[in-house]
Amino acid sequence: MLNFDNKGQSFVSAHHGENITSLTEITRKLTACTTRNSTPTLRRLALFAQVLISFRLQYANAYMLHEYAHAEMGHRFGTSGIMIGRSPNNNGLGTTQNDAYLQNLLRMAFGGKHPFDFAYRGVGINSTGATPAAFSGPKAQALGHAAGINLNSFLAQQDFEAMMDGEVSPSRGLNYIINKTFAPGYFMLDASIGGDPSNYAAQLTAQGITTSVDKIRKYQWAALLLSNGYWSSLRSLRHYSQEGVDIAPIVGRLAVMTRSPNTVLYWPEFSTFLNKSGVSMAGELPFTLGPKARWSLGVERNIIGMNQGADITLGFKQTFNNVKVSGKFTQNTQSGSFAEARIQREVTKNISMIAQIFWTKGTSLIGERLSFGANRGGHFGFKFTF
Repeated sequence: MLNFDNKGQSFVSAHHGENITSLTEITRKLTACTTRNSTPTLRRLALFAQVLISFRLQYANAYMLHEYAHAEMGHRFGTSGIMIGRSPNNNGLGTTQNDAYLQNLLRMAFGGKHPFDFAYRGVGINSTGATPAAFSGPKAQALGHAAGINLNSFLAQQDFEAMMDGEVSPSRGLNYIINKTFAPGYFMLDASIGGDPSNYAAQLTAQGITTSVDKIRKYQWAALLLSNGYWSSLRSLRHYSQEGVDIAPIVGRLAVMTRSPNTVLYWPEFSTFLNKSGVSMAGELPFTLGPKARWSLGVERNIIGMNQGADITLGFKQTFNNVKVSGKFTQNTQSGSFAEARIQREVTKNISMIAQIFWTKGTSLIGERLSFGANRGGHFGFKFTF
């Protein structure tokens, strides 16, 4: 569940996103199926209503998980009285109560004045306790302001992983785009709404790092436009009215060094992250060496700010009948390391059990973001697919 002391918060959030995406995808397929013999006008109206509701629900989920990441980071540093709940003036401010995740989700999705009220922010975050001394320095504050945006970028990475598993559905593509554009979109709107982007840049400036919201945003847009997942998502959205969609991520077969049909290089995925002393760019290159195994090689380092070392990540995923096993190991060139492992077992055609754990040692870029200060953690849950 989502709370403020969950050591597997990042992965629990990804799990929530998975099930929301499955829910919107089944409603898309049902809408496409039931209107198959309807008039073109009625079919377009039905699909438009479905995509609008799906967008509101998926965006609300991305917004809510963003706020829960802020809450978890605040909890890491000892902030007391954290609340995520109704914003009295619908501007994301002034929260005085802590509400359940589902209640907050539905309020964000359907609480606006009308379906096109995209400026509505009926849920906010607040705390009753004073800022702890450990949370008052520029490095800790930078992590605090960055936590929500970093989680959205992580969720987009998880959507890309699902695409690599063959789940390149229009609903998956929509969820990816919502999370992937959250960072550059937020930074673009900073001048009018303020918030995390300018506060984060101010904390870097306090450390003697010369940067700006505009400079960071340029790298975020570059990562978006260069990513495999972005273009694969756009291709899948073109087939929104189809009951079945079979779109594969972009493949760079010409770069393959062997003649084996099972050895394939994919176009890489790029991401930006906001760290305590700089902004990093991460690149992940997926490749296959066999019919059931997939590997990935990733590199991440700061492109703005101080040298925090480079994260080198090796990942793998193997399928054994109805069981999928995956893992990643990250070594930072300065000191830290991070590892995660996941097992997914198919119970029925539509339900799978998931167990996921992580370990972190020292300081790595990815470990500091995903662990929220815990040395180890994880979660267990169910995944629904249709």
